[in-house]
Amino acid sequence: PEANPEFVKKQLAENGLVPDDWEGDTMVVPVSAKQKLGLDDLLESIIMVTEQTEIKANPQGKVIGTVIEAEVDKTKGVFATLLVQNGTLENGDTVVAGKAYGRLRAMFDHKGKPIKKAGPSTPVRVMGLNDVPEAGDLFQVVPSEKEARVIVGDIKLKAREAQEAIPKLAREDLFQRYKEGEIKELRLIVKADVQGSLEPIVKSLNDLNTEEIKINILHAETGNISDSDVMLATASKAIIIGFNVQADSAAARLADSDGVSIREYNIISRLIEDVEKALKGMLA
Repeated sequence: PEANPEFVKKQLAENGLVPDDWEGDTMVVPVSAKQKLGLDDLLESIIMVTEQTEIKANPQGKVIGTVIEAEVDKTKGVFATLLVQNGTLENGDTVVAGKAYGRLRAMFDHKGKPIKKAGPSTPVRVMGLNDVPEAGDLFQVVPSEKEARVIVGDIKLKAREAQEAIPKLAREDLFQRYKEGEIKELRLIVKADVQGSLEPIVKSLNDLNTEEIKINILHAETGNISDSDVMLATASKAIIIGFNVQADSAAARLADSDGVSIREYNIISRLIEDVEKALKGMLA
């Protein structure tokens, strides 16, 4: 209800995207999913822009696209929704999507019907990835799982090097700052089944911040709770919160031996309520 389209247009213009009704060349279409307003206008505008700019994809070209959503099914494993932007994705292809890879075991269209191939502009739900990619990750088809492992290994190595380049606070300094009252924060690691759940959870948790105590979300991503999450929680004295996910056996054993608290939820309001209670318990 508090949406302000004119303010959004102003922000777009400040970033060099001047709306067409302000004599610019960026088409802006106000829509309301709840009231079902502007949806036909949006579709017409997309068609008009593609015709004018002659945007084309090659069904025979290199297979690339974007991850729209991903989740972990407790019985079937990782599901990812991919949007093919070039080439034709086929069942059995080996795919690299962000830090995840795997050979596709099954493909489904937007109605859940099994399909064998998907061309450009086609959304498809796939099974077979070894991990949960993030929404927005790019994906590509590679010749073999061996090559996929090499690509993913390089991506993870670069991410680790970037993380290690961030200066870390020595444990002694951290304890001293706690003692002096300089730091008062509840540290959390958040894992959820899908990106669509993760984002509102993180936002709701950040809204709980007070002047006295800050919530510090050290890590938030989709997928089951792993031993690397537990190691991070041990090093940073954090609590692990899982929404519609479980801790794998190795993570559960490590958490038990290291004394790391893992809290699992399937109702967002209860999760937020428990964190709020923990915050109140930390208040002076």
